[in-house]
Amino acid sequence: MLRGVLLIGLVCCQAAIARVSPETQTMEWVKRDLLSALDAPDNMNRIASLTFPLVSAWKGGLQKETQDVLDRVAGFIRSADPRDYACGELVDIHLTIGFLAETGRAIDLNPVKEALIPCDWGKSRFDLANALFFTCRYAGEEPETAFPGALRYLEKAQRSDGAFIAENGKPWFYLTSHALMAFHYCKGNPVVVERGSRNLLAQLPEFRQSGFYDGLIESLIFLRWLDVEIPQFADYVAFIRDSINPDGGICFSRKPDCQSHWHAVSLLLELQLMDGWE
Repeated sequence: MLRGVLLIGLVCCQAAIARVSPETQTMEWVKRDLLSALDAPDNMNRIASLTFPLVSAWKGGLQKETQDVLDRVAGFIRSADPRDYACGELVDIHLTIGFLAETGRAIDLNPVKEALIPCDWGKSRFDLANALFFTCRYAGEEPETAFPGALRYLEKAQRSDGAFIAENGKPWFYLTSHALMAFHYCKGNPVVVERGSRNLLAQLPEFRQSGFYDGLIESLIFLRWLDVEIPQFADYVAFIRDSINPDGGICFSRKPDCQSHWHAVSLLLELQLMDGWE
């Protein structure tokens, strides 16, 4: 008799677990990790990255599910003194303010803009690309007004194959992907955007084969933003879905006993919220 009760209990529990979709699990993972990041705010990129897909969820009608966490983020950003942060961290704060503005959580930009003035953008093309992305996508400013000559400077860092070269003289995927977004939203040279798009497209099969989940998901998202047709998009989505960990997250890259990583999981949730995930 007890065995039957236990069996029924297990079946009921399994049924309940089955009703929790990977998307719901991923959302909860992002919310938990973001709250943890706010409790010990030593990585502004982590806070910005995790905030972004929750804003997308909020805009998609999930205000109730995201309200408390986004309020926490807004409260933290309002209380932060920009003078306490390095240039790269200020860019992340800049981006987070832009994300939150789309949910009606307005935050004064001027203190951050003033703190950014002495930054030497020649030291980090990646930070410059993100600053341009914010300026054109969220602030509505002209790039030449905010960062004179910045687009021309970044354009010189692009190779003929579309990859962007970092300060160490080597191509870097994340500089390429983020510079591509900067040129797109700042209405920069369309040849730069076309070359960069081809570069991301060409790397998709390699990213899938090597299990570079973070790069694969970011590329798919950015290419969709650019309205670029992605051959076998559904196959890539199925591959990513099959790679989700039991906790609803996903690893940065495929390695033995890897753990879900905040950046990859933030991208995973953003992809889940896009058309074509189902």
